[in-house]
Amino acid sequence: MRALSLVVVSVVLTVVVALGAQLLLRDIDRGIPVALIFEEEGSGASLGRRLQQTLLRIIDDAREQKIARYQPLVFSSVNLDEAVRQAVEAGAVAILGGGTSTFTGRLLLAAEKGHISCVSPRANSRRLALSGDRLFRVLASTGARRAGRFAREQGFHDFVVLADGNNYQYVDSFLPDFVETLGEAPLDVIRLERGLERAQIIHLLDHHPRMKGALLLLPDFFSALAVQLLRDFWPGLQIYVSDWGVSSRTSSLAGSPGDGVWGLSFFAPETEPHLEALSSRLKALYGERPPFELLGPAHAALAMVDQAVSVGGPLRGGVAAALSAMRHVDRWGWDFPLDEAGDGAQPLHLLELRQGRWRTFEIVPPLAFPEVSSDSFSP
Repeated sequence: MRALSLVVVSVVLTVVVALGAQLLLRDIDRGIPVALIFEEEGSGASLGRRLQQTLLRIIDDAREQKIARYQPLVFSSVNLDEAVRQAVEAGAVAILGGGTSTFTGRLLLAAEKGHISCVSPRANSRRLALSGDRLFRVLASTGARRAGRFAREQGFHDFVVLADGNNYQYVDSFLPDFVETLGEAPLDVIRLERGLERAQIIHLLDHHPRMKGALLLLPDFFSALAVQLLRDFWPGLQIYVSDWGVSSRTSSLAGSPGDGVWGLSFFAPETEPHLEALSSRLKALYGERPPFELLGPAHAALAMVDQAVSVGGPLRGGVAAALSAMRHVDRWGWDFPLDEAGDGAQPLHLLELRQGRWRTFEIVPPLAFPEVSSDSFSP
């Protein structure tokens, strides 16, 4: 009887080990789980959806090229606490998420509760520059201070601000920094819940008929529409588009009224050399090159996660510790420093829109990091 029991136990153990090995091999084949959580509603929904799609394509390419194996887990952002809970239960080692600063701030609060790190490709409000939290960003700055200095050099004055009413974490970070270095307060700040409409045009005509400039803190689609409308009523108006509104869509949608519009971006409108091969492969597979405003930040964010995995191992705690300790990213062709908050410094491209294309006329070396706060994030 004892011998029979030993045989049974041996068989059971063999089966368990075999099943465990199969599960392990299956998990290895699937890749290391990473959660993708991006905006689905509001003014950042378009950017969030397109960033998520770009990340999925990059992850697939990395697997095909045998560079890295990640299993992307996409979660709805309608309920962020629930999305993060599901990501943790599914074994995600980190979250890739957040296109706009306001959404990313809310995602950070949920990530803190779930004890999981989050890497954002595009959120860059200085209000998110916090040490000791679980948010790590490709971009530490909006570039607003340098933008204001450039605008001053170009004689930008007597201007109004058209700002998105939803992404307030970004707007309330960019605007005071821009104004400080420009040295002049705006004539008016109009917060838009949607795009520029007839009522706002009438307001501007009534109150600021002789305005000379406009600063647009809007998503790309609404920036392009605003350019068209403003130039219809104020031909030759100086227009500055923040990095949020600069994209390949802005340049194509603005049309001829967009000629001479200024903008800034932390990613070159021309494909970066270390992204050329990836961009070509994705074009061959999907029929188009990923836009510069998506490919660069998405690829850099995944590179940050991959570097953390290589240092800390494929577990959530190890990835979190590695991200917190990282002070430089040198993965997948990237080479940029991180501050004590884990946020990156990128070169700033000053742009001009000509004949339907953004053209770089000056590249500013990586900007000084904004002051990092040890306070907790306040939405």
